[in-house]
Amino acid sequence: MFNLKDDNFYQYVSKGLKTPYTSESEFRLLLKHIVYTKRLLKKYKNNFVNININLLLNHFIILYNEVDIKIMNHALFFEISEVYWPQVKTILLFLNKIKGDEIYKIDNRIIEISNIKEDFQLNTLIKKITSK
Repeated sequence: MFNLKDDNFYQYVSKGLKTPYTSESEFRLLLKHIVYTKRLLKKYKNNFVNININLLLNHFIILYNEVDIKIMNHALFFEISEVYWPQVKTILLFLNKIKGDEIYKIDNRIIEISNIKEDFQLNTLIKKITSK
């Protein structure tokens, strides 16, 4: 189990790139999608009615199009605050990117995804939008 920390984050994620010819500037632009995701999750927590679910899902899809699933899962739980983990888990389950029983090591701390509750309100919003 890899212990993800601040000092090895970029190297770890870059190893998971599906395209080995990605420049550093393209890589940094790709990681901006994590920042955008965090902003949308914060907006969701403040007022779930005004969240653009399609935009949120698109950011996740872009990340997974470029980076290996297991590495991106680990990176997302590392980069996104624990407060938003229920939302991240809900989205990843919807996108079929996790099974729900994964275990990650972040800053010498063991994170069991099965112990994170799903956000049923977000799940309802996603299913409502995607069923149209």
